[in-house]
Amino acid sequence: MIKSFLGENIKTPSFHSSPFTWLFTFYSLGILIQESGFESKGIFGFVLILGLFIFFIYALNRNCKERNPIPLFVIFILFFSLGQVQLALTKNEFISDPPDAINHEKNTVLQINEIELKDSIHAKTIGSVLVKNGKNWEHTNQKILLYIQGDKAKKLNQNDIILCIAKQQTISNSNNPGEFNASNYWKAKGVLNMSFLSDYDILPLQHNHANWLDQKLSQIRNSLSLILEKELDGSNLAIAQALILGDKSLLDQEIRTSFGATGAMHVLAVSGLHIGIIAQVLLFLFQFFSKLISRRNAVIFIVILLWIYALLTGFSPSVVRAVFMFSVLILAQEAGGNYSPINTLFFTAFILLLINPLVIYDIGFQLSYLAMLGIFSLYQSIAAWYTPKNKIMNYLWQGSAIGFAAQAMTVPLTLYYFYQFPNYFALTNLGIMGISTVAMGFGMGIFILHYIPIIGKIASLILSFSLWAMLHFLQWVEHLPGAVEYGFNVPYYLVPILMLFTYLIIATKSSNGLWKFSACIFIVLLGVVSYGRYKQQHTSHLIFFNSNQFVMAVKIKSQIVVIYDDKNDKKTKQIESLISNYSKCYPGKLTFIPLKKENAQVKFGTTLIDVKKEKFGRSVLVNNQIYTIVYDKEFKENNSPSKKDIVLYMPWFQHPHSLAGGSKIYKL
Repeated sequence: MIKSFLGENIKTPSFHSSPFTWLFTFYSLGILIQESGFESKGIFGFVLILGLFIFFIYALNRNCKERNPIPLFVIFILFFSLGQVQLALTKNEFISDPPDAINHEKNTVLQINEIELKDSIHAKTIGSVLVKNGKNWEHTNQKILLYIQGDKAKKLNQNDIILCIAKQQTISNSNNPGEFNASNYWKAKGVLNMSFLSDYDILPLQHNHANWLDQKLSQIRNSLSLILEKELDGSNLAIAQALILGDKSLLDQEIRTSFGATGAMHVLAVSGLHIGIIAQVLLFLFQFFSKLISRRNAVIFIVILLWIYALLTGFSPSVVRAVFMFSVLILAQEAGGNYSPINTLFFTAFILLLINPLVIYDIGFQLSYLAMLGIFSLYQSIAAWYTPKNKIMNYLWQGSAIGFAAQAMTVPLTLYYFYQFPNYFALTNLGIMGISTVAMGFGMGIFILHYIPIIGKIASLILSFSLWAMLHFLQWVEHLPGAVEYGFNVPYYLVPILMLFTYLIIATKSSNGLWKFSACIFIVLLGVVSYGRYKQQHTSHLIFFNSNQFVMAVKIKSQIVVIYDDKNDKKTKQIESLISNYSKCYPGKLTFIPLKKENAQVKFGTTLIDVKKEKFGRSVLVNNQIYTIVYDKEFKENNSPSKKDIVLYMPWFQHPHSLAGGSKIYKL
């Protein structure tokens, strides 16, 4: 399927051969610079530097037909400015309240867009702010993330209108090492603020039934889910629900860990891989009916089916993005002419950014488009490395080459976001490509075949076995020695540089001087990344985490001692998650010491750690340095036993030395 989209490998596209590559780049740079808050002098310098870069590209590129760089520079200025303006307008639409209204209680009317029940008394919802216009409620573009606790949580439904006393707060990151960037995640969804509500804060105003289409889609999704429940159970059902219907509610932590540690987490999210497989299966099936339906009509019908599938899976942003991308790719290829897969790819990305500039912060958007870019630009070069004579080996190698190409462009970004690298990603891709194709094919077919007694049972057994094989294969890879390496801390500015030189050493012939230069730079970059990882592994420091309860850790090279207030099981699980993220960034052997008593004294090598409970909070002594952690609002700094003490405030304090801004690390 992917191979049929590749067309001619475009190694250095000019503006005329790939205009949307340039337009997307210029537009997205405008968004990123606007969001970063550069001053006018900084923007001017950036534009000047990029202008010189464009000039030298045109001056040095012999294959470029258009030697005059001025038209391209003018286009750059226009679309760079358009990106800045579009982002400013979009953010103004999302923010209807002035900054000083945040953290103040106010009556807000919301319509529930999405709701997810965590348990019988907890729900996470996204609500759109409504304003009264005469007798009717009108939607605004402002959305709020709500965490609701109480009996009313299970009584709320999608489309309900509620009045709530919402004390909004800006969604911000905890800034603990290795933690998920929640701010960018919700920003990409157009959600900037959040509120925590109880039963007393909510008054239901109006219960709205879903429209006819939503009701029918919900009924169909429930019917499909019941079919899977009838045919599968346990982990097979959980994986099938995620793989086919995009419902990850049944996945337990063990399954998620196995997929994440082997670099196969993308399989659990309905995205480009799934849409590509579905399109491939449909194209294969339509070949048997070539006398009844023309290829062009078949392609149009396949595109319609892909959008129906997007509706059935809930029309999530990742699915819509993938279906839109493949729809344009399929139709553009079928239209013929000067088909450029890379240009078509960037056209779809450009359109999505025009609709919502904030989608550029979506990790799924970044990884899916980089993976496709890697496939379109590097697949042919990688596939040429080896030409198996055996058909089966050739099929396996072609699939592996696709996986290699996608991984080559996404690895720098995954190192930046997740601090880990799956060493056996090639083995994972080799196994998962074939198994996931079988699972998706029979997973989609089971909805029809299960009505046929014998054939349905056979299809169910094949689907069940493929899902079982997928999980056990990944668990086998996960438990291989050195399956995952942690501790990578790649600066963001190195990410595009690593991508560039990875591309050059794969796409350029080894006899070329550019390849030798690129290989040398790439080796230097790998050395920089490896040295950074070595420092992360062997650093020694003391860290106090941004948490609502006392949590600290002392790292001495490869040993880590975690000391925390032991309150209840729920809080302990939160701390385990916090430390799990931290240890991805700073790997080491963990030892947990819960403070069930008031005081604790730990001998850690030559380091003595003495933690005491004080009337104002906690006092921590490490290597003759006292750290005062303040709980009590009445505490004054002059109450500290010594002016040499380092005083920190728990995150709910509004104070310059509060932990609210993030964890504090002190070298030892």
